[in-house]
Amino acid sequence: MLPPDLKKLERPRIRVRDRVLPLLAYCFLSLYTLTGLWQKEPDIKQGRKPYLEMRSEYRDFNQLLDGLFDLVSRETGLEEDFLRATAIAESNLDVYAISRKGARGLMQLMPETAREYCGLKPDDLWDPLENLYCGARILKSYLDEFGSRELALAAYNHGKYGTKRRLRQGRGFPIETRAYIKKVKQILRYL
Repeated sequence: MLPPDLKKLERPRIRVRDRVLPLLAYCFLSLYTLTGLWQKEPDIKQGRKPYLEMRSEYRDFNQLLDGLFDLVSRETGLEEDFLRATAIAESNLDVYAISRKGARGLMQLMPETAREYCGLKPDDLWDPLENLYCGARILKSYLDEFGSRELALAAYNHGKYGTKRRLRQGRGFPIETRAYIKKVKQILRYL
């Protein structure tokens, strides 16, 4: 502690943070301006591929998906738009999507269900054609069994046996299943 007459000479205390933050901000802005980063077009996917290249790959991938949806809908007899709306609701057309419960791929198939209906191994679910075809077969079987799109979608989301049980008991579907059916219908309106 300083004597009272020397307290007048004591400099005000400045914290390190008060000095360092403005200096760091100045350095960052200087480097940002000098390197010309502000003029470059942003890259997608953490700078691995330029935007235009990604855009052309995206266009090619969409054409590939269009062909897959067309092929699978003709093979299974499902309407292409209905199949596409279901895939959009399930995975937003992400072939590498994986849910918290373990459902995989475009149609978000559970490995056990895919094995039961299509004889697929878990690794086969990453193949867009296999995944889409198996999902379409399952959806078509539910459509044939239950007779309506809504019930087929309910079975696809809630499970076949859970849907049968709820229908038998006269109970409604869970909120998640009702929201899923509504989502597919809304997507279908815009396709």
